[in-house]
Amino acid sequence: MPLPLSQSAEEVEADAVLLIGDRAMRACLPGFTYAFDLGQEWHDWTGLPFVYAFWAVRPGAELGPAAEALHEARRRGLKRVGEIAYREAPRLGLDAGFCRRYLANIIHFDLGAREQAGLHHYYMLACELGLARRGVSLEFYDHAHLASRR
Repeated sequence: MPLPLSQSAEEVEADAVLLIGDRAMRACLPGFTYAFDLGQEWHDWTGLPFVYAFWAVRPGAELGPAAEALHEARRRGLKRVGEIAYREAPRLGLDAGFCRRYLANIIHFDLGAREQAGLHHYYMLACELGLARRGVSLEFYDHAHLASRR
């Protein structure tokens, strides 16, 4: 059952909650015996990074300027990490230094070889459990294509 944005995790009557994003960063959860960071647990278990999200499209989908816009948004965001942390921290009720370290050192914005290996391992486990169909392959967009057009 979804946790309404207006309700804190401490107020819900549930055995467990899954928090992501800003809510996870602010969570204290005194009423829960255990708290796990899924990324850390995954890394401790597999030695691989956990991929929380990535942009995906179906084969043949026309991206138009979206791919370049996403690449540029990433570039601009990374260039302004300190400014973003300073601006958003008060709204989140968090320390700006913590937010800057989180954005600069904890979150990674690239899907490199290790991240792809972690993603593939997760997929294989999901297949073994019958949660994903076998035979799905990923084709990664060539970022060099964007760079060569500049």
